[in-house]
Amino acid sequence: MSPSLISFVCKMRLIILFAGLLGLFEVRAATEEVPASVSTVYYDLTGGTIEELLRQLNALGPMAADGRRVFGYTDWQIIWSYQYKTRDANFVITTAKVEAKIVYKLPRRTGFQRTDLAEPHWVQFAAALKKHEEAHGSNALAQAEILRKSLLKEHFFDSLSKLESFVDSEGKRIVAEGRAWDAEYDKRTRHGMREGAVLR
Repeated sequence: MSPSLISFVCKMRLIILFAGLLGLFEVRAATEEVPASVSTVYYDLTGGTIEELLRQLNALGPMAADGRRVFGYTDWQIIWSYQYKTRDANFVITTAKVEAKIVYKLPRRTGFQRTDLAEPHWVQFAAALKKHEEAHGSNALAQAEILRKSLLKEHFFDSLSKLESFVDSEGKRIVAEGRAWDAEYDKRTRHGMREGAVLR
């Protein structure tokens, strides 16, 4: 095999490997079409060492949906409304408003010296944890956009009750898919630990 061909094969292997890693930690793309209310709720830690901080994280961290205590959590909701009109004896959705409400729950250090030995480790951990939780937020926005587009597709219903049933079931289905993505993402990343959210 010629040197140039070997170089080409190596580059292709690196590209395939990189693509595989992107698939492993796939992050949903957010959208600019859906308005969002985003806020962060902090719980304060006062530990001066890594060991003290870990004890407080385990004791004070938010509860996840499965009842386990975690270091960070993203609580999101999708809210939707719509208008309709009649057309040729059918009911048709004319406008749809879909919004996302996202609340991040994250730890914050208080009462410490920025020169202490734990601080560099904390900075790295906190940044990775925040990035992980923001991926959950992006997922919420992506699901909201999926719902918005679904509602705005041209559907015809021969009764108002069928239109209402469609909107309700479609909203619940898309929210459930988003919850399932969250659970799988946390499983694959171990709640962000495989993405660097480790304090040590």
